[in-house]
Amino acid sequence: MALFNTHPLYISLLSEYAAGALAQEYRMMVAAHLSLSAQARAFIRQCEALSAALIEQECAPVSMQHNALETVLH
Repeated sequence: MALFNTHPLYISLLSEYAAGALAQEYRMMVAAHLSLSAQARAFIRQCEALSAALIEQECAPVSMQHNALETVLH
């Protein structure tokens, strides 16, 4: 198995891709790379799992009023 590239720019590109924050011209390049690199795909899955865990921790459920949607829409 090849070593995973740990260069900061590479990690940054993959992390931004996973977050949906990567510029379009780079998204296409990273997507092509992901189609060829199982290790990079695994890294993306780890980033997504970490993001989901952080969101769950920081966004505790709250109770809402029965007419909350109606209030927001009007």
